[in-house]
This record gives sequence, C-alpha cells and structure tokens, in this order.
Amino acid sequence: MLQSVCNLSYDDTPECGSLDDRSHPAPHKEDPFDNTQLQGACSTSDSHEPKFVRCYADFILPAFLVHLCGDLCEEEQDLVVLSFQELSVHYEKESPHETSIQVALRGLLMEDLLEVPGSEHRYLIRSSNMSATEAPPAPQKADFISVSCPDMTHHVPLVPYHPSLPDHLCTENVFKAHLKKSKPKGYPRRPSVLRRSNSATCPFTPPPSPSGRASPPVQEDSLMHISVLLMDRRSPYFASKHNKTDRVIQVVFNSLEVTVNSQTWVMVLDFLGMNSESPAVHKSSTHRQSSVVKVDLDTAHEALELKNTELDVSICNLTVTLNKPVYQLARSSISNFATHISLQDGNTAVRASLEKISVLDLTPYGGLYRERFVTTGKEALHFDIFRYGTTDQALEREFDIKVECEMSSVQLVYMHRFMLEAMEFFANFTELQTLLVNLRAATKGDEVNVMTSRAPRLKLELTAGSPVIVVPQAYNSHDVLVANLGNLTVSTSFCFVGDEGTVSSMQKHHSCSASPTLSNNNDCRGVDSVSLSDVEDDAPCLLQVMKITLVDMDLYSGTHVPGKAKHSSSAQASCLQFSSYHIEKNDGPLLPQTFMLKLQAEKNLDSFINHTVPDWTVQGSFSSVHFTIDRHQGQLIQGILRRNLGEHVDGSSPSSVSFVETPAEQARRIGRTEVDRGSLTDKAWTSLAVYMDLVNVSLELVHSR
Repeated sequence: MLQSVCNLSYDDTPECGSLDDRSHPAPHKEDPFDNTQLQGACSTSDSHEPKFVRCYADFILPAFLVHLCGDLCEEEQDLVVLSFQELSVHYEKESPHETSIQVALRGLLMEDLLEVPGSEHRYLIRSSNMSATEAPPAPQKADFISVSCPDMTHHVPLVPYHPSLPDHLCTENVFKAHLKKSKPKGYPRRPSVLRRSNSATCPFTPPPSPSGRASPPVQEDSLMHISVLLMDRRSPYFASKHNKTDRVIQVVFNSLEVTVNSQTWVMVLDFLGMNSESPAVHKSSTHRQSSVVKVDLDTAHEALELKNTELDVSICNLTVTLNKPVYQLARSSISNFATHISLQDGNTAVRASLEKISVLDLTPYGGLYRERFVTTGKEALHFDIFRYGTTDQALEREFDIKVECEMSSVQLVYMHRFMLEAMEFFANFTELQTLLVNLRAATKGDEVNVMTSRAPRLKLELTAGSPVIVVPQAYNSHDVLVANLGNLTVSTSFCFVGDEGTVSSMQKHHSCSASPTLSNNNDCRGVDSVSLSDVEDDAPCLLQVMKITLVDMDLYSGTHVPGKAKHSSSAQASCLQFSSYHIEKNDGPLLPQTFMLKLQAEKNLDSFINHTVPDWTVQGSFSSVHFTIDRHQGQLIQGILRRNLGEHVDGSSPSSVSFVETPAEQARRIGRTEVDRGSLTDKAWTSLAVYMDLVNVSLELVHSR
C-alpha cells in the first residue's frame, strides 16, 4: 500500500541544472550586460521550469466492505469479510519533496465466513471503544453566567440536555487543527481577537453549545489513526533533517479484540502475502548438489528499492484469543503497548514497552487457576531488538539477532497440560503454513527447498526482578509449590561443540562412571551412542550458550484460596495476589535460607541436519543447600511429578516436532534422495539432556512441622 502511495506521489521531474548541462562548457563567452539575452534566458527558464502546485484531498467513506476469497479450490471460497466504518483519508502535499497522509477509522470488523453463523468464534477482529460505553457527565450549570453575577440556578433541577440550543452540535473533524501543524505559505491568517482560557469546554459561537467537559480527542473517538509522512530522496534536507528516512509512520490503536482461528488466519496471511514462504526450486536433478537451485534474491531486492522507515505504534488495549476447534485455549490482554521500529538499510531495530500483560487459561482444565501469567509494576516489560537484514553464513558478525529485555516482577502458574496445548497450537499453525506453501509450489510444478539453513544466532540479554513460578499439584488441586527465582540474569554467547567452556568439553574431562548425573555405565553408553551419531565427518555444530544466574532463590509450599486476600497488610504482603484468587504461604519453608543457582543452557543451532549433541543441553550446579521436607511437602512434590509434570495428555504432542528420524529425513541428511528403505532403519537422537551437580547438598525428612 505504501509503495502504491509512493507511486502516486512520485514526481519524475528532473532537478534544475542537471549535471549533464553543467558539465559542458559554453561555446563562446556572452556579454553579461546584454539585456536581450537576459530576458530571453528568463523567459526560456520560466517556460520550461514547471511550477509546483499544492495538492489537498479528503476522502470520507461511511462504510466499506471487502470480501477475501480463497483460490485453493476449483471454485472460489469466501474466507472473511472486512467491514470498515467511517473511513477518512486526508492527503496533503505542500512541498515538492514531502507528502502527508492521515487515515482515521472509527470501527473495524472481520468476520470468519468458514465458521457457522452465530458462532462466538466467528468474529476474528472486533473493535471496541472503551470510552464510548461511559455515559457523559451532566453539563455544568451556569456555563455562560458572568462571574460577577450570583448563581440563581442552584434550585433548578438538573436536566439531561445542554442549557443552550441547539442541544449539542459537534463540528469537530478528525483532520482539523490538531493534525494540520503547518499551513501553506501565503495562507491568510485571521488575527486572534478572542482570548479564552477554557477553549475546549466553551467553544466559539454561534452556537455556544457548552459541553460541560472537554471534547474527547480524535484518538479516543477513532479506533485507528495512521499518520504517514513520505520524503523524496532528492530533497536537499533528506540527509540533514530527515536522517535519510523515506517514511515516517505513526499508528495509534484504541481497543481491539482479535480471535485466532488457525485455518482461517493462515489463509488470510497467505492472501496478504505474509506467509512464511520458503524459496521454491525447479526440478533439475536427483543429486543433492544439483537439486537445489539458488534463487537470485539480490535481483528481486534491487527491483524493490529498500525504503528506510520509522514506525511508531501505540495500542491502548489489545486482546488476543487463541481458539481451538473444540474450545478456546487462551486469552492474552495487553495494555498501553508502545513501540518504535526503525528499518534502515535492510536492518531492523525495535524498541518497545508495555504496561501490563496477562494470560488466561480458557480450557476446561483452567477453572481453578484461570490466570497463567500476570505482571506487576508500572512498566511490565521493556525490550530492544536489533536484527540484521542479510544473512551471515561466514559468521563474521557477533550475532544475527540481539534482544535486550528488562522485566519487572512476573507471576507464572505452570501447568504442563496447558504448556503442551499451547505448543501444539503454534506447531499446528506453522504446519498449516508449510502445507499451504507446498500446495502452492505443487500447483506451479516446483519443488520446495526442504533443506533449511542454520537457525539464527539470537543473543539474549535478560534481567528480571523477583519472578515467581507457581506449580500446582494438579489442575484441580489447591496445593502448590512456589519458587521465587530472586534476581534473574541471562547472558548469551556462541561457541562450537568442543570449545572451552561448553558442556561437551566439560564431559570430556570426566569419565562416565564418575559423572554425578549418570547412574551407571549403561546409561552413559546409551547417551553416547545416541548423541554421537555417525556424523563425525560433518562440520561441528554451532551452539547458542546461555548462562543463567538465579540469586536469592527460595522454595516454599502454599495453598490456593479463591478471592482476594482479606487479612492485614502484613499477611497480604506474604501472599501472591491474582485477580480471582491468591496463594497463601504455608508454615515450614523448604529452605532455611535462600541460595544461588547457576545454569548453562546450550541450544544446537544445527539440529535440523546435525545431531552430534542434543537439541538442548542444560547443566546446573548449586552447593551448600539444606532442604527440610515434611510429609505433606513430600506428597506435594510426588504429586507434582506424577499429576502435573508427568500428566499424560492425549494428542497434545506437536505433530511437527518429531524425535525419530525417518528414512527420507536420514537420506536427505546424508545427501541422497533415493535410498532403499530396507537399508535404513529409524534412528532416534537426544532432544534434551540435563546435568545437575549437587555439592554439599543435604536433605532432611521430618514427620511434621
């Protein structure tokens, strides 16, 4: 859309005095005092130099309906219908090199036509104005009575209408004074004769129409407001004033409700060209080296010239609901989200913050613990993201993506069932996208390049203050185990397998029989036979090494109590507050004092084609820790392991995550496309390996406290 707007506002008029004209010297010297030549030159320049014409346009549409149809079937199938209410567009071009566009939308509704009529999941996007439902306060009495005259209307009953006629004429326009920051040159300005201090509540007359309160700004009346400023690169101030920025966009949302139906949203994103497509390749040969034809992406990027863009997005209230075919999965609410996105030379920089975020469990098993994730504090999250636009196969850069995150205190209720269902939802969404891409490639007679590249190097720097994890014994149990992680810090580096400091190098210095994490030699040989597969000749795996430090960590048991805490302030301070329940701390802590835990998590970035090491490896160590567990706490820990973490959930394992290598995948890994299925057997690899070093750790079991 922005490219189309740029094409409409593009001016191909060459600049005055081009380099070609200035590079050729004059054939002979003219008399500088020849008036006839000067007049002729002036008339010639005036006749050939076009005059700039300022352009202003307004476009207002009360209702606008758009039907999106799918083309995968033989007949077109309606997907969704978009309804735009009170769409207003203001176009303004006051200078040859700058174009301003203002867009306002009062309401938005997206209806899923694949759902049956009357379904509560039929509306994918729905706008709601939070301030529209509030009744306006009664107007003030004696709005225009002089201050020197006594108020004689105190005995008059309050009427619901305004004290002047007509009742209320609202003549505000969304593209009026607050948007027009500058007027055209030479625009006649009326001298300000009237001076007033309360211009919002007492508008100019006629008619007076006092409103009793300030009229709401445009952003409160409109669901969405977009401001776009387009700059031409030929502007003399393009580098000095605009910092080589082609577009400056500001987007303001009021309140929006989004429902995610996987099948419909995948097709809508594909319609909009936002699907995660992989480059299609043509059939050429069965050999691995010649089966993948490189796509010349540089030519495509040159055709679409990169535009430097500055984007500001702010959302007052955003609600996202994840919907499964049988029931709703989760609902996330975000308040006061603000972000600044900078697209410069193909690189992306994002700075964002949000005030509050909460995640609700809407499954049939979430009745007791409805809130799964809540934040506390004025600013819940602040993060900076930087991503390079080009790939770095030679690993010359320090990272591909860098994320710096500062998080306030968060409270997480962990249920293994809910986590598996969430993973299944997103895996199913990705699987549908891949399936749709393959279908489109098949219709074109192409093959999809199944050989994916290395995972991006994500450098994560995270600091969080006192995150708390609540682990219930089961979804229907009131007994919980609370882990206060204290101060959490995460730092990231990148190493190859076997480098100094990695888990693989540490394991080389210890024999399998002496390892505290393995019970016997048979287990050790099993791990080695699985991890160290027949890929020793392959290049070493690249690892993402994350060092996690938890300071002042504490563990204690608690009890789920419905409703808010109604005790003293000291008791409320020891409780974990949620909106519909709270967690009370039980007597008898598991730890007499807090301790520090250090973890090192390694992710195999080449896990798609190389399983020399597990996909995830976690090593931790803590020392000088004394645990005291009574009978009730012991039963709680056993119940968590059996009924929460070890709960069997039918059909909850993501179908796209497979830990068994099929013959086709093994053949693709070793570079063959045609293999004898009888010669290759299914092969398994290690997905997760955990090593914990316990030094001077004691456990005391007591009957009761």
